[in-house]
Amino acid sequence: MSINAMNTSRGDGFLKDMIRYVLAVMVPVIITMIWQWELAYICPTLVTVLVAPKAQVLSKHQVYSLLLAMLGSSIVSILLIGLIKPYPVVSIIATGWVLYWTFRFQAKGGSLLVALLWLLSTLSYPAFAVLDMQFTINNITGLLTSYSIAIAASIFCFALIPNKNTVNQTRKSEEYNEHEVSRFALQNTLVLLPLFTAFIMFELQYGILFLIYASLLVTQGSLNQGLKSLVGLMMANGLGGLVAIIAFELSIMAPIAPFYMSVVLLFSMIFTYKTFTKGALYSSAFSCFLILLTDVTTTIGYSVDTFFYERLLFIALANLYVLCAFIVLKAGNALKSSPKPIYS
Repeated sequence: MSINAMNTSRGDGFLKDMIRYVLAVMVPVIITMIWQWELAYICPTLVTVLVAPKAQVLSKHQVYSLLLAMLGSSIVSILLIGLIKPYPVVSIIATGWVLYWTFRFQAKGGSLLVALLWLLSTLSYPAFAVLDMQFTINNITGLLTSYSIAIAASIFCFALIPNKNTVNQTRKSEEYNEHEVSRFALQNTLVLLPLFTAFIMFELQYGILFLIYASLLVTQGSLNQGLKSLVGLMMANGLGGLVAIIAFELSIMAPIAPFYMSVVLLFSMIFTYKTFTKGALYSSAFSCFLILLTDVTTTIGYSVDTFFYERLLFIALANLYVLCAFIVLKAGNALKSSPKPIYS
């Protein structure tokens, strides 16, 4: 095969990957225009993990692993819910251990989607249960629905636009020493557990997006590389928030579904191109954009402006909290630059 033919083939594959990425993200966005459920706004972000650059279609083993994680995390979370009111201290300690072992799993190359599922289930379900059990049930089914739709959307888009390039994604835990893995797990647990405790003690469930987005941030493998990477991630989220404001203000100028979808599609295409050509920070910005924009224009019972800017506030607070928490860890010499990044 000539060099020109090889370059053309790679260019075609690159274009197909970007089209698949945009299409997969738009599937849950379109669904939320028709059907509303709790925690729907995280569904497109989950899709971006499944169809990220160099991602492959889920194998049967990976699908079974995700389904098993959905079942296991729900069972453990229900046990924590049972402890939260009669034994809150025991529940908080148990939550801390679940967080620690979840981060160890991620640090050793475990699936980011599985880690996120355990984190979101472990943190959000008991936090909701303190306030309202029915709301908790709605959020359990909502999170499982978001995961199910994300998995189905990724499989559908890989079937529609097959990926002919195979990438060896084998990860070996031997690449990391025990101290490095434990440090990664401990520092992330120390960031999230105090926040979870505050939600339990002061019943802050109204701002649950604060807790959820902080959880998404600390799973970023780049945080293990030091404060420089952390600041870069914060700037990426700032970019995502700024673009989301522009897109939102454009959307409410003509509050009809086709125009809203066109605006989201346009910016999704821009973010997709930047993600595939510039790197993971644009993917983080895109995730922020999607969480802010998904289902916000179809919200019932709230002012659309109020709902959007409340989301923006909670995401900004989550970024500020994570930044301050890691600065404190840095001051205590708990956070050091690692010679090897933790996979995300």
